[in-house]
Amino acid sequence: CRAAARSNALWEQICRIRWQSKFGYGRRMRRARRTSDEAGGSDERLWMRLYEAEERDASRTRIRPRELSHMRFDLRQWFSLRDFRSQPDNMRDLLPTGLRRSISRDVVFAEGGEMRSSQGWASTRRWTLRGNEILWTAPSGSSVECFRINRLPDWAWELSGNDFVMRSISDDVVIADWWDLTSTIVIEERCAW
Repeated sequence: CRAAARSNALWEQICRIRWQSKFGYGRRMRRARRTSDEAGGSDERLWMRLYEAEERDASRTRIRPRELSHMRFDLRQWFSLRDFRSQPDNMRDLLPTGLRRSISRDVVFAEGGEMRSSQGWASTRRWTLRGNEILWTAPSGSSVECFRINRLPDWAWELSGNDFVMRSISDDVVIADWWDLTSTIVIEERCAW
């Protein structure tokens, strides 16, 4: 019974079930299967150790520069000035959220400090990783946005600044992204004092 609880067959299924709702599932499973194939069945606790290693890695709160440069991000604004201008007068004291609409879903922090996106503005921005923050600089150097780096419960990364917020996205996991932020938005009319 004890041997069955540590078997690779059991732990491979535990890994699959645990990881399937996490950011980077496909990449993680491919890497684990490749490691398993290379071991050739000689390590009867391999999948248990892979599980433990991924759980430790998921608790990491600092992103690595190379890791950052291999991810795509969804960029959104905290507040939408475009929607603010078209609001009815009784809503003019409120800033509408920009979280419901993506500005770009293909932002990449390329190596060497260059940003890339299908949107033209990204190529004019530079980035620098400092500790657990990213400094995002406009071409003239006149404006700098500081993004704090956070790990999300689904193991994805969030970059949160004063004006913008970004989340790492993956093609292989469909998650109700942004739900944790957009589900708590309250719309109220201005009081008629």
